[in-house]
Amino acid sequence: MTRRRTLPVTDTPGGLFLSWLAAFMIYVAVLSVSALLVLHDAAGAWRRDLTATVTIQLAASGDADADEQRVAAALEVARSTPGVGHAAAMAEEDVLDLVAPWLSSRAVAADLPLPRLIDVQAASGHEIDTAELAERLRIKVPEAAVDDHGLWLKRLVSLFYAAEVLAAFVVLLIVTVTVSAVVVATRSGLAVQVDTIEVLHLMGAHDDFIARQFARRAGLRTLTGAVLGLLPAVASVLGIAALAARLSDGAPIGFAWEAWHWAALAAMPLIMAAVAHLTAWLTVLQSLKRSL
Repeated sequence: MTRRRTLPVTDTPGGLFLSWLAAFMIYVAVLSVSALLVLHDAAGAWRRDLTATVTIQLAASGDADADEQRVAAALEVARSTPGVGHAAAMAEEDVLDLVAPWLSSRAVAADLPLPRLIDVQAASGHEIDTAELAERLRIKVPEAAVDDHGLWLKRLVSLFYAAEVLAAFVVLLIVTVTVSAVVVATRSGLAVQVDTIEVLHLMGAHDDFIARQFARRAGLRTLTGAVLGLLPAVASVLGIAALAARLSDGAPIGFAWEAWHWAALAAMPLIMAAVAHLTAWLTVLQSLKRSL
């Protein structure tokens, strides 16, 4: 005769609800974690790009020859500055493209005295000392102004940071709701099985044995629901990524999905099931100790 090692835990409405809740929670969690990864990677990419680029501005004086001389002098200064890998004056058409969206039409922009812009990029593995560049320009080209995008970058990073905090808060909220649901479902199951548990105690069963049965059921219920929720979540992520790629004409959106990213998303149901397992185990042990 083999020894029975499982407790016949009857399904309750709370247990069935736990599966559906896990499916919904994992769906929201996957979207939140995906957004967190995208924002974190995009912020890093934009920070690297902007800190490696400096713009020199020269206001139009109305004298084309004088403007050309000042541009040539600014280019000479920029190219001789340590850390600079490339410096080139932007074409008038490119400047118009930058200004036109802020005006009513491109024709209006063309009638304005547009400044001359010089794009300065850092050499690979180097940084541009903007203070030194500005000092050199002040000596040779006093009219030149250096824009290191610092204020704009600070605001952009702050925006991304706020979005990352919000996504992390959503994940924390999901964990809290899941733990609360497991506690409620487990206590409901204990109430249904109270007579069976009393008999097992009389037969010498330990609290840990009983707790493991409820924990196993909660973990399986959560894992089943989480796997069902993972499938539409991944489909949604792929759909959003495809739509973003189409809107940008196939250009990268600042995030490249790697194998470990997908592995992290795939591991989320297992993590949620482990949390449910541990929560149910602790809940049963605490409840049984109180009943003694």
